[in-house]
Order: sequence, then structure tokens, then C-alpha cells
Amino acid sequence: MACPLHCFELIPLFDSLSLERTRQLETHTRQKHFAKEQMLFHQGAAVEGLWVIRHGKVKLADYDASGKERILEVLHDGDVIGEQLFLTGEEHYPFSAICLTEVDSCLIPSELFRRELNDNPALVRNVACSIGKKLGNARHQNLILTENDAMARVALYMLQQDEHCLNHEISLGIDDIAAMINLRRETVSRKLGELVKNGVIRRLGQNKLMVVDRDALAGYTMLES
Repeated sequence: MACPLHCFELIPLFDSLSLERTRQLETHTRQKHFAKEQMLFHQGAAVEGLWVIRHGKVKLADYDASGKERILEVLHDGDVIGEQLFLTGEEHYPFSAICLTEVDSCLIPSELFRRELNDNPALVRNVACSIGKKLGNARHQNLILTENDAMARVALYMLQQDEHCLNHEISLGIDDIAAMINLRRETVSRKLGELVKNGVIRRLGQNKLMVVDRDALAGYTMLES
């Protein structure tokens, strides 16, 4: 199915494209719907193109030789997947993309996106900015992992997710949070329960959380004087 009109207008990566080029891109882009827990693609698969998340949340993860999962990033509405691969020239995905919710996505075929990159230097700059932002998020994630105190690590991660999530709704299960911050599931469950009890975060339903007091949550990071 072709991508619906106006799909890319609110996607920062494409704000350098003219209206005409945007419409041409949308015409040749494929719209895809995925159920929760479905995979957009798996680690090692051939790169099909650039993925745009129109609605929903997707986690990127890689796996070691034993099959242990390492969650790299959680993306949502307006984010893109795989832009860095077009600058590095990789032909296979180095990670898997798994839906945390139902997902509506668009796939821009590789040949089409490469042509746009060749014709539009501003798009190349936008790709570089997008990669830089993701590298910044990765550095912050590494800083979280250097925190020895379990509660501080959970609080830092929840603050990070609250900053980047839509509508302040954090759609992550305990297993996913535990994998992201390298803590045991039981530890994360216990710390989240304490934060809920103290009115710092709220449970909205299964695998859905909301930060209701950022200042109080920051106090658990032990970063305040």
C-alpha cells in the first residue's frame, strides 16, 4: 500500500524537502502495519530501506551468540530507523526492530532514499543531525549504566524516557526496562513499586507508566546537592 499523503510533513528528517519532492517520496513509499511483538526486520537481514514510525513504539535490539538480548533504543512516532546505514554503507541490519505496540510504519526503498541523499545536501545534514542525537542518547544511556545504586539507575532511566516519550506515557514492560539498564527483573519491579507507592510515578495499565513528579524522581538519582 502506498504511503498516505502528508505522512512526512511532521518528520524532522524530511523538513528540507520541497512539497513536490515530499509528495513524490510518499507516492513510492510503502505503508505497513505491524501487531504488537511483530518484527519489522531481524538482525542480519538485508537492508530494505529507511523505516519511518508513523504511530507506535519500536525497540531496537541485538543478540549475542547465546541469544541474550541487548536493547539499544526505544523509538516512537516520528522517529526513523536505519538512517546511519546509508552513510556507512552497511548492507545488513546490525540489530532487530521489534514492536512494543501496534505500529503503523512507512518503508522508503533503499534506492529511492539514496537518490534523495545524492540530490539533497540538506537531507544529508539532517541525517547527520539525527545520528548525532542518537549518539547523544546512547552516551546518556552509558552514563546510566555507570550508576551503581539500583534505585538511582531506575530513576535516571525513567527521567530519560519521560523526556523522550509522547504524552508522558512510557510503554515499556519490566523485562524491557531491566534489559535496558542491566538490572534483575525483580530489582526493577521492586524499585518501580516503591516509586509508585511514593506517588512519584503512576501505573496506567499493563506495561504503561507515567512520571507524575519529576523533581521527586530526580531526588532519587542522588545528583542533587
